[in-house]
Amino acid sequence: MHTEHYLVEVVYFLMAAVVIVPIFKRLNLSAVLGYLVAGFIIGPSILGVIKAEEHILVLAEFGIVFLMFLIGMELSFDRLKMMRRDIFGIGGTQVVATGIAIGGVSYFFIGLGPTASIIVACALALSSTAFVMQMIMERQEQITYHGRLSIAILLMQDLAVVPILALLPVLAQGSGTEGGIGTALLEALATATVAVIAIVILGRVILAPVYRMVAVAKVPELFLAVTLLILVGSGVAMVSMGISMTLSAFLCGVLIAETEYHHQVEADIGPFKGMLLGLFFMTVGMGIDVNLIQENLLNVVLLLVGMLGLKFLLISLSCFVFGTPWPVSGRVGMLLGQGGEFAFVILATATMHSLIADNIAQTITAVVVLSMIATPFLDWMGQKWNAMFHAVQDEQLTDIKGAMGDFEGHVVIAGFGRVGKMAAQMLGNLGVPYVALDMDQNRVRDCLRNDLTVFYGDATSLNVMRDSGVDRACAVLLTLDNKQQVNKAIHMLRQNFPEVPIISRSRDETHARELETLGVVHSVPELTETSLQLGATVLREVGVSEDAVTDVLLKMRQEEEAA
Repeated sequence: MHTEHYLVEVVYFLMAAVVIVPIFKRLNLSAVLGYLVAGFIIGPSILGVIKAEEHILVLAEFGIVFLMFLIGMELSFDRLKMMRRDIFGIGGTQVVATGIAIGGVSYFFIGLGPTASIIVACALALSSTAFVMQMIMERQEQITYHGRLSIAILLMQDLAVVPILALLPVLAQGSGTEGGIGTALLEALATATVAVIAIVILGRVILAPVYRMVAVAKVPELFLAVTLLILVGSGVAMVSMGISMTLSAFLCGVLIAETEYHHQVEADIGPFKGMLLGLFFMTVGMGIDVNLIQENLLNVVLLLVGMLGLKFLLISLSCFVFGTPWPVSGRVGMLLGQGGEFAFVILATATMHSLIADNIAQTITAVVVLSMIATPFLDWMGQKWNAMFHAVQDEQLTDIKGAMGDFEGHVVIAGFGRVGKMAAQMLGNLGVPYVALDMDQNRVRDCLRNDLTVFYGDATSLNVMRDSGVDRACAVLLTLDNKQQVNKAIHMLRQNFPEVPIISRSRDETHARELETLGVVHSVPELTETSLQLGATVLREVGVSEDAVTDVLLKMRQEEEAA
């Protein structure tokens, strides 16, 4: 009977998700909202066909573990280093300032206790990665100024989740110890430090050989089995030491990201993460108490408006303090004003440890859900804000030095036509900062109006290149279509900045070899590459497999390079 009962619950969960989530996606809304509504409908408030029983909650918690594992895999050390100013500077300032402000308001004005105030601050200081990243990617705004800053802040917030979730069990232990929270924090910090060092050392020594052995065995499902063993095994070890399983999941993700097998691991784990995380959000929706929200409707509305206003102000100020123009700062503040999906995780975990009253958690959950629904409207307001205050002045077209500040680790793109813009989009997709130079004044004006870091300047000018921070850049990309200008720019760069790698567009193979003799690291012949892509398109059209097309392209590129 128990087995039949579980199967019926599984059918209800799957039916609700399959019917409701696609509707939300069709409306260009986040799948997170769809899962919340699906859980709300099948939960006690509407149909009442499922209760949030213990076995469901255990499975749902594994969704959080898988999510933290994949976040760890995405945050490579190289990416953090490249974006360190925006992530740790602006993002760190935002998380700390917003947390302190919300915690202070909760304690001094709303009257919550110290522990509850800390939990509410941690929950509401974070924004929705799922919502914001979806909107940025759909509109290809990752290459814009406000898009890059938003992504950097979201990365910092994702990092902040790890210590926050590790903190909650400590707060629960501290409330019952003689020394209080302070003593419990010190003990947990010492234990966590030892555990983290042990995982990092063992991970660096063991992970690569283990995956290499599995790869040699050529049994695909073993990859998944080994990953689950590492993930769950390290998590169990952490829990036995009184530390959150999410911390071990995050560390395992970071360590596996450094191996050559991380793409395969990510592909294997992805479906489990999506399914279990969806289950978690459905359990959150099941727990929404409509009667409680109706009774506290005025408080919910006031908290919603207060949170949006406070986060807009503090996020905007965090950007502005680090030299971001006020119009762009305001746009970022509008875009990141909502609460995030991790608020549900934090509130659910805190409720499980009896750190916060259920009615308070319900009220904050309602505030976060409403703020998510308001995100498209907030972004529309941000666009109007930007258009109102971001009129481009003539002096801004050439103010490269003023806009750059202490920018470093970026790519300088010479020429922002079709090729340059496409390269910028690829860089933006991976969070690599860039500054572009172009001689078309109207194009530059349009780019600046859309928050793109593009300026009017001659790439062959030494002063212009100095202002663009080429001495602090990680590479220079020349996309100019004038052969003489390309050669002149290379001569100037090699003479004054010999250490900076140069990648260049070339007319043909002869021009490519000429550029390489001048000191270009890589040169891509536009005629050759266009011919290869046209040939590949024809092959696909006549039914040749993708693997065969890829092999032919690789072979012909190698032959062209050897010629």
